[in-house]
Amino acid sequence: MSHSSRSRFLFLAVLFGAGCVSTSDEDLARGSLVTSQAANPSGVETPPNPTPEPVSSTPLVADPDALLGLEPREIQALLGPVSLKRWEGEGQVMQFTNGQCVMDIYFYESEPGGAFQATYLSARTKTGADVDAASCLVSLLPN
Repeated sequence: MSHSSRSRFLFLAVLFGAGCVSTSDEDLARGSLVTSQAANPSGVETPPNPTPEPVSSTPLVADPDALLGLEPREIQALLGPVSLKRWEGEGQVMQFTNGQCVMDIYFYESEPGGAFQATYLSARTKTGADVDAASCLVSLLPN
């Protein structure tokens, strides 16, 4: 996996994750030390009492362009099983479907003999009408 593919994959993993934010023990320790020194001039430390960050009520928005450059196995790891796989000329097309939409992702070799990478995608309804690719992507993501 190339560095840019790995970065995009990590970006997607974070983007599609649970959305939880955590603070490291070191950050908490630094914060408690500063807090305890300001609140307690005697220098006796008290255990940290971190306030959890509020969870956003805004749903995560998927960026279909983040899929571009990923290899087929990376896309499958994100979206699950392929509904249809076919060849078009020298490219491979993977189709992902559900009751709401169909997404075709086109893969071509990055260089002759190189790994196949997503270079283009399209989204539509089962009847062929265009649909917003981001909405389709969100609907295709496993729960």
